[in-house]
Amino acid sequence: MDAITHIFLALVITEAGFRKSLGLGAIFFAIFCALLPDVDYVLYSNQTLIGLSEQQGWTHSLILLTAISPALAGVAWLIDRWKRQEKRGSYRTWIHLAFWSLISHPLLEVFTPRGTQILYPMTKQRYAIDAIGTIDLLYTLPLAFAAFLSLQTKSNRRASRWVSRFALLISTVYIGVSYGYSMYIIQKAKSQFLQIGFTPRQIRAIPPIFFSPIRRAIAIDEKGNLMMATYSIFSSRPPISSQKIIEPDPLIEQVLTSEQGERFFELTGNFVTVAKTKDEIRLLDARYGFFTNPWESSFSVTVPIQPSGKLGVLQIDDKKRYNSIDEEFHAGWQIMLGKKEYENTEKDEIQ
Repeated sequence: MDAITHIFLALVITEAGFRKSLGLGAIFFAIFCALLPDVDYVLYSNQTLIGLSEQQGWTHSLILLTAISPALAGVAWLIDRWKRQEKRGSYRTWIHLAFWSLISHPLLEVFTPRGTQILYPMTKQRYAIDAIGTIDLLYTLPLAFAAFLSLQTKSNRRASRWVSRFALLISTVYIGVSYGYSMYIIQKAKSQFLQIGFTPRQIRAIPPIFFSPIRRAIAIDEKGNLMMATYSIFSSRPPISSQKIIEPDPLIEQVLTSEQGERFFELTGNFVTVAKTKDEIRLLDARYGFFTNPWESSFSVTVPIQPSGKLGVLQIDDKKRYNSIDEEFHAGWQIMLGKKEYENTEKDEIQ
């Protein structure tokens, strides 16, 4: 989830239950706590698979964040007592604010497709519930409105508290409804894929960024072949499905079974497709296809093929793989409204 949403959530949590007793300084403390788990983006490079696998890892652990809550709260409480003459807000209240601000971060990340290692060190498994996108405006906007109101010095504090509480309720209900929608799309896609002879071993419904009503249903079978279809709540017809078959190839097999290849599988939740040219082999994260090219991806790695036929060193692919942002947004808008599927379906029927 984007940092702005984490900030809005921290502001709203503070206004809803803590600002009255702790004062304005509680806002800055809550924002600090809400962003603290993302310190792993500073500690680990996003230019290596090892670094990417560590991000949203141990710093997002509920166990760790719960353990450090009293210490962080203690520092905030001492600073508050030093700066204020009057006693305001108990140490226990500061602990509550630290706890809820800290754990709000990984709890929110769990509902995104990337997920997080929320139970570290008990397990390094990434838990991901595909309810909301990494950027989800329908989730963020109620929080943004309440956060903006909470920062108005002339606003009615009592009214602002209730607006914040209502925004938390609305955003939480939205996550539940959005998760239910993802589960509905999974069942719908599974039925559609079975009808055309594709038996899913694993299937997910990924919400893309910005376009909340869309779900990218992506499935993998026992052979590692992939099937996808893009659904929209505004489209009444089933979308056209697309299949990606991984052809047997010794070099591809060598990449997939390597330590780095297995790490990439772990990062992508096993949803990996392969593209091979005479110069390189690309492993692509099939969860994040473009609207203009569903089998292209914003996250991929490349392995160069040397003239001798041997494989080079695996690297993060940083090349631009889409035509333009404008074309992506236009295609996403067309898919969301159901227009793109209609055009494709009619064209197929005519042929």
